Amino acid sequence: MIYIEDKNIVIITPPHTASLNVHKGLGDNAYWVIGEDPFDENSINHHCVKLHNVWKRKKLLGKPLQVYIVCRNPYTRLVGLFLHYEWAQDKGLIKKYICWEEFVYNKEKLNWMFNKTIAEFIKASGLENYEIIRYESLEEELSKILEHEVSLPSKYHELIDFKEWYYDPKLLKYVNDNWAKEDCELFGYPIKHN
Repeated sequence: MIYIEDKNIVIITPPHTASLNVHKGLGDNAYWVIGEDPFDENSINHHCVKLHNVWKRKKLLGKPLQVYIVCRNPYTRLVGLFLHYEWAQDKGLIKKYICWEEFVYNKEKLNWMFNKTIAEFIKASGLENYEIIRYESLEEELSKILEHEVSLPSKYHELIDFKEWYYDPKLLKYVNDNWAKEDCELFGYPIKHN
């Protein structure tokens, strides 16, 4: 979660929605907030979503707290999460190697960061009043919200090219039924078909 104090704006970044990139791009007035993990009360991280009462009570220039959540196409997000998992495997942070199919079919056994949709993330946090920022147009939407040009390092938010292995019909049906459907409906992304 990122808090922009001079505008009383919170930007919530579920896993793999460019949180590091957004924080770097927003500069010194954007504070990275670390707090209770929404799925593990014994852990803290920057994906927390507990809105502090001080922020809620504060009014800046007559405006109440503005809350935004970064949403992302669930298909590209899933591939991005897998690529992040592969990176962690390569760095030795995760010992067990798994391939794409194992990742998709067994993601419930992985850390919540890899197995929760954005809709599940929102439900777990109890978040109700928010607006969305699309990952696919981060710079433009952030620039509009903050009323100045925002430039993000492209390394962290390049769009993902789908590979042939993604379009296995059985796998895609599983992804639709168990991952993509709710986020597609909530955020207006089209459901992929073979």
